[in-house]
Amino acid sequence: MANKKISERPTSATAPKEEPIQEGVYEYDLEGWKEAQTLVTALDANISDKISDFEEYEEIYYMDWNSGSADPDVKTTISPDGHDKVKGAVRLLTATSPSWEVPRKSNARKSDKISDTLEKAANLMWLRSNAIAQLKTEKEMAFSGFLYDEIHLELVSTADIVTNMKDALSKAETPAAKATWKGRLKKAERINEMTPILFECLYPGSAEAVRGRTGLDYYYQKVKKKVADVLAEWGGRVDDLLQTMKPDEWVTIKSLWGDTYRYVWIDEKMDHPVYAEPHGLSFIPVVAVRPEGSRLTTNAKREHEPMLYGAVKSGVYDRENTILTVAFTNAAALLNATFHFQQGQKDDTFRLDTSKVGGVVVTPPGSNLKPLAKEMINPDVIQLLTLAKQFMDQTTMYSQALGLAPEGAGNFSYTSLVAQQGRLPLVAVKEAMAIALNTAMQLAFRWIKEAGGKTKITNRTQESLEINPDDIPNLLEFDVKVEVDLPQDKLQAGNLATMLAKGPDPLVSKAWVRSNVLQIGQSDDEQRQIWYEGASLARYQTDLTMLMERLKAKMAAMQQAQEMERAKAQGQGQPGGGQVPGGEQPGPNGPAPSPEEQAMAAAAGAGQPSQPGPGLEGQGQGGLPSVQAGALPAIAPGGMTPPGAPQGGGD
Repeated sequence: MANKKISERPTSATAPKEEPIQEGVYEYDLEGWKEAQTLVTALDANISDKISDFEEYEEIYYMDWNSGSADPDVKTTISPDGHDKVKGAVRLLTATSPSWEVPRKSNARKSDKISDTLEKAANLMWLRSNAIAQLKTEKEMAFSGFLYDEIHLELVSTADIVTNMKDALSKAETPAAKATWKGRLKKAERINEMTPILFECLYPGSAEAVRGRTGLDYYYQKVKKKVADVLAEWGGRVDDLLQTMKPDEWVTIKSLWGDTYRYVWIDEKMDHPVYAEPHGLSFIPVVAVRPEGSRLTTNAKREHEPMLYGAVKSGVYDRENTILTVAFTNAAALLNATFHFQQGQKDDTFRLDTSKVGGVVVTPPGSNLKPLAKEMINPDVIQLLTLAKQFMDQTTMYSQALGLAPEGAGNFSYTSLVAQQGRLPLVAVKEAMAIALNTAMQLAFRWIKEAGGKTKITNRTQESLEINPDDIPNLLEFDVKVEVDLPQDKLQAGNLATMLAKGPDPLVSKAWVRSNVLQIGQSDDEQRQIWYEGASLARYQTDLTMLMERLKAKMAAMQQAQEMERAKAQGQGQPGGGQVPGGEQPGPNGPAPSPEEQAMAAAAGAGQPSQPGPGLEGQGQGGLPSVQAGALPAIAPGGMTPPGAPQGGGD
């Protein structure tokens, strides 16, 4: 079989070493490329069948009802229920960004040393990838899971993009081409500094994942891209193929990943492949999961069960649109008043006199004109519409989960419970997203490990996270949090966390509460931040107490000085005061200090009578730092932190 030959080709590790090739020159596996083209022929047929099903779900979501009438008198009305259900489910599931943790119970002990670094790097790579793409990739994943029942996530090495740009720059001949590729190279290098891996959600309608007993065997993708996008991705590998095409023209890119080789080519340009070489990885950098469907069936069209599957197959969506169209068409036709004219004689007619305000209807004797009693919408139609909406809720998700108040009066607890139960349809996609994100991050770190060389990622505080490939465990497990985040959930979670972790003998540890109840990643960092804040507050209170004591001492000294001045003034008025000329009383070692100096010295030395210390203008009492008059004491940035606590405010 052709696919077997592809998988059995020698790996880059076992293949004989080749002579170094010149930069910008590529050696292609042309035989394997031909086999790859044969293999994807059957996969293209599977994609065509899958797209036909996906288009039915897209018609409901994008409200393209093909059974509507073009007659202007027919008021075609399309129900937004299918669109609102999918959109609401995506919003609920992506209210918060996913977070990664390295659980101790699932990893080797040596991973504890770098678990914080791995967690920070995982979260940072995901956020940077989203920032570069300028979208929330988790939102695309949730949308794909609910609408198509498939989630495909591809990993892209930014170092490979830089290499392709360098190759293109080396092949550029004209000044304009060199300037163009130099700009693209700078952009690629900037992205590489931000993150080593990009995460891209793929449209499952243009891809096919071939699975076996050992996991993913092949991954095939067929997608249309603009020439400019292809050049930005592949650089010098496609420059000669696309040099005669305009940047806004579209081409079809086909890509086939195998265990050892990767083949990429442009359908419209078959002169040579874009890529046909061993990819050098021990894995396929693509994750493909299915939330609801099953692979037990042999019919490929029955493997998918997205949220709108029941609405399509049951026909309830068409019935709801039909009922709405009939109801609103009748309402529009009967909106203007209809009258019944009863003639007294055969030839009687009525006359409308508009000369008076409001108009006056003049009828012959015996004739009568009165409004025709009618009902715009039949109550049976309303009942049918209610029944159709109930079926739509049952086959998708209940509207209470999206914020609709439940029928009947109920307190907050009842309303919250109904809303939470209504979120059960979210569980399958939520778990599938967690599996996909966990696997994708495992592959990302495996890629970093196999690439070799230290990887640096700079966080928001300009702290460099350095990852040594030797420190990354061979088997690394992540715990990914994908949770619905609503205000009432935070209140409940906070109360529950307090109940579980309070008291001298709590039920669970604070780390467990932070991770599983509050969905706070990096519990150790959070604990260090708590220590830092507590130490800073304690240092502030200590310094404030010291300041108040000094102020009291200074005020006491000033008061004592004033009393001594008054006593001195009284002593000068008495004969024989024993004062020497000049007004200074001699002491045993020279002139006596002034009364104010005596008072301040007495106040400062009150706490240490055996060995008086320096005055307040130098080193303070008990070795305390000096404080200028009216100034607050300086607080050390680190404070009195416990062992292991950070000296700053955290990341």
